[in-house]
Amino acid sequence: MNHNYKKGYSQSGSIFLDQDCSLIPQSSNLLIYGHNMKNGTMFKDLLKYDNKKYFQEHSTIEFTTNYDDSTYEIISAFKSRVYYNYEKNVFRYYYFINASSQDEFDEFVNNAKESSLYDTGRIATFR
Repeated sequence: MNHNYKKGYSQSGSIFLDQDCSLIPQSSNLLIYGHNMKNGTMFKDLLKYDNKKYFQEHSTIEFTTNYDDSTYEIISAFKSRVYYNYEKNVFRYYYFINASSQDEFDEFVNNAKESSLYDTGRIATFR
């Protein structure tokens, strides 16, 4: 949380994947963590996705790793939080890492689309 990707000290920290996620083979859902910096770096622009017009102008996200440069289409934009254990019937997207079947993948995508602030008109495919 207070080191950069080269392991040097950085007050801003670094963006990193959840320990259960994998790039090779790639997990079905990549949970990416980092700070929402007041100076606009890292995740601040994600908050703009509550506006459909912003989504229409920025419908893809670029993701660069040591292995690959990728572009992803956004299928859903929603606001969430970490839920308490006693809260039932809520979408805990952060528990989903790898789909073991098409049905499990479809359930995740359907929950994401139901939680979405607006319809993106995009679909996701299971691989």
